[in-house]
Parts: sequence; C-alpha cells; structure tokens
Amino acid sequence: MAGSRSVRERLETAVSDRHSGATAIALSAAAALEDLAGEMTGARLRTAALGWARRLVEAHAVMAPLRHLESTVGRSLQALDPVAALAQAAREFRVRLVEEQDSVAQFGAGLLGKDRRILVFSASSTMRACLVKACPQRVLCAASEPGGEGRTMAKVLARDGIEAVVFPDTGVRVAVGQADAVLLGCDALGPGSFMNKLGTLTVAHAALAAGVSCYLLAGRSKLLGAETYAGLRSPEAPARAGSLSVPIFEATPLKGLTAVAMDDGPVAPETAGRRAARLELTEYH
Repeated sequence: MAGSRSVRERLETAVSDRHSGATAIALSAAAALEDLAGEMTGARLRTAALGWARRLVEAHAVMAPLRHLESTVGRSLQALDPVAALAQAAREFRVRLVEEQDSVAQFGAGLLGKDRRILVFSASSTMRACLVKACPQRVLCAASEPGGEGRTMAKVLARDGIEAVVFPDTGVRVAVGQADAVLLGCDALGPGSFMNKLGTLTVAHAALAAGVSCYLLAGRSKLLGAETYAGLRSPEAPARAGSLSVPIFEATPLKGLTAVAMDDGPVAPETAGRRAARLELTEYH
C-alpha cells in the first residue's frame, strides 16, 4: 500500500483527479484496486471493486484506459478465487500500461527525429516521457485553458532540463508556424477520431494548414470500439458568470494527422482507426 493513505483515500483521489492524464490515473487506480483485493473477500470485494471501477469511468468519462480497467476488473471477479484473480489482473494491467507508455514514448520520439521545436497542447505523462527521450531544443506549450495544463507541462519539462515556453491558446496559429512538429496526446481513440482537451481540433487544423507534421501518441489502452466511442460524452467546465458551460474534451478527426505512435510502432492514422473499429469492450455492472 502506498504510504499511510488508505485504499479508499487513494481511489477517491483517482476519482477526483482533474489534472493528471488518462494513463497516470489508470495506473494509480489499478494499484489501489490491487491492494483492495487484500482487504476484502467474496461478495463484498465484488461489490466494492465493481463499484469503484464504475465510479472511475463515470468520473473520467472519455478516458479509455479507465474503461479497459473496468473490463479487466469485471473479468477477474468471475474467477473461482476472485481475490487472487483481481490482485493479479490489476498488477498485470499496470505492468502492461507502463510498458505501453514507454514504447509509445520511444516511438513518438523516433517520429520527432531531429525536429528541434515541438509544439504541444495540454499535458500527459506519456507526452512528457516522449519529449524527454526526444530532447528537443525547445517546446512550445499552449496554456491549455481552462486548467492550464500547458503551464504545468512547461514547469515539469524545465525540471527535466528541456527549454519550454508557454503561449496563450489564442496564439496557436502563430506558434504552429514557429514549430517543426506538433505533438498531441489523447484520452480515447475511435474509428475516425480521437478525444482530447478542448482546443486540440484548432491545433490540428493549424498544423495541417501550415504544412507542419502532427503526431499523436496513443497506445492500445486508448482504443475504443465504434459503439463505446460513439457513446462518449464530455463533462463540461463550470460556467463563469454570464457565460455558457463548454465541454472539456472534443473529438478531432484522425484524417490530417501525419502518424500515430502506438506501442508496437508508428502507424498511419487510418490504421489506428481500423484497429479501434475491431475492438470489443465488455462492460460489467
């Protein structure tokens, strides 16, 4: 168990996390669920584990890894020994996710090659790992409001020894013209598009219009089949006085991307879409 925090506290933190990326949240949740298996047995464990897995999906509705984690939890609890099965399944889920993240980052860095000025939007642990491996001369971080994930990413990269500057989201088109490549992350990838922070579509369009390569980081845990992906609904940011609430995430077409860095290598955007279309995801309630 991590530190002195209880399993419940760790799961509540994963549910309420509004700053970390999909992979980071899934990793922390899986670790807590593995420890949950050491605290409960029988029907009580099944109810608690499935309940937490469902809460995680509801709290992070567009994050595909949490849906895969829910499916993993549900399958494990059908075993004759659900305690051992859940602990093993959660542990193996974390191992696969860590390996996937490292591979995606490595292949993403290969795509960036010798590009020295990289523009990024929003932030994620996979994106950070990719940039550390690529070691570009400068990273241009869109502020990514609301939330300001780009500001956080710039600070983290600075600690990694990478020069990073922040620019306002309204300056995306100008900043893209100063970049050698654009690097994006995603929370889910479906047959024809991917979900990411609101503003991603503007960045992708700006890259296409400027003729700048635009790469997407997306391992297998981000893939969702057509039916599940079509049902994704973005939560909305709280409305400010006198304004309307807006969705936090949006869909961006795969068409127009240069390539997708997956955990088994770079693929064409349409190939990533076809892989998602073939995926079946079993939901447990």
